[in-house]
Amino acid sequence: MVLQLVVFDLDGTLVTAEIDFHAMRQAIRDLLISNGFPREVLPMNSTQDLLRSAFAYAQSQGNSPVEISELRDKVYAVAVEIEWEGARKAQLVLGARETLQELRNRGVNVAILTNDNREVADFLLAKFELDALVDLLVSRDEAPHMKPSTE
Repeated sequence: MVLQLVVFDLDGTLVTAEIDFHAMRQAIRDLLISNGFPREVLPMNSTQDLLRSAFAYAQSQGNSPVEISELRDKVYAVAVEIEWEGARKAQLVLGARETLQELRNRGVNVAILTNDNREVADFLLAKFELDALVDLLVSRDEAPHMKPSTE
């Protein structure tokens, strides 16, 4: 069997994850509460659970798809701001570039699947000169669901 493709995550795999996820959850939760969401429907255990609960609650309250889309845009704007803070502090993981280069030398395609915003992910790849070593980047902006969704 010939290896044809390797898929990596970005944060914590190829670059250090310097994103303050607790601050992100808190900022998103504060935004939602200021928009009338009750605290009890907004769990703080993970960003994905917080978002899932918030959007489910918005839908259960009769919000239209347009209203939910507008809410999603506001929430993601908060997330992106915190992702940029982390991206500016991120470091390349030891051996990451060499691993990608070796895969390239062997003719293996490389893809990255990340929950990061596309612009932040592109910035990180360029910052560490990894962009030429990656064949495909799929960010949360292109995916219908954030990983690790089974949908």
